[in-house]
Amino acid sequence: MRVGEKALHLYLTQAKATGRVNEVESHLLYLACQSIAALYDQSNSGELVNEAFFSDLQEEIAREFRLMEVEEAECEALSRRIEELYKKLSPTDNLRTIPGVEQHTAPVFLSVIGDPARFYSQSTFANWTCVVSGARQSSQIETKGLRMTKAGPAIMKWALYQAGEIARRWDPQLASVYYNQMVNHGKNHKQAMGVVMSYLGARLLSVLREDKAYALRDTGGEPSSYCQTLSQE
Repeated sequence: MRVGEKALHLYLTQAKATGRVNEVESHLLYLACQSIAALYDQSNSGELVNEAFFSDLQEEIAREFRLMEVEEAECEALSRRIEELYKKLSPTDNLRTIPGVEQHTAPVFLSVIGDPARFYSQSTFANWTCVVSGARQSSQIETKGLRMTKAGPAIMKWALYQAGEIARRWDPQLASVYYNQMVNHGKNHKQAMGVVMSYLGARLLSVLREDKAYALRDTGGEPSSYCQTLSQE
């Protein structure tokens, strides 16, 4: 700690058998060393440093690792169970043919939406998800284009945002929507993503209603086999 971060990085590089040490890794190690030194100084000032100090600290860290392993095992078991239920309810797995809808978000969409027939129209569905921009209205003026309301299922919005971030990179139409909002309308990233999420929600509802795989199309509305191949890869 006295000689500094650059010296630590040089030492780790020299000690490594082959190649250089990643600077990010050495930086994280340096931050860990800082934390340990600070903990030692605080403990020493409180006269807590004795023969058992380091062994107790090591036991506490080992205990945290064991708890993390248990939590990871529980998460993996839960993920397997969710996947079993998802495949039972959606054997065709059409949702995952939509770019961006993957392992974790597809079960969320299926469970939250439920029966797609309960939504009379796309606008009804959009109002339910509340991914459309909010509006402030008085007797004289109406302000549109505000941030999204906090109404609607929070987990649905989370999944739409996660899926939308990927979808806008692979779906030409959603990429065009995002570009148009950012460049032509001057929206920031989150505002543009709100529009992308709305379009993505419409695709989800259509796929579930029609019970068929999603087909990527170019900005002119024509099927795009090239983009479909890229998204599958």
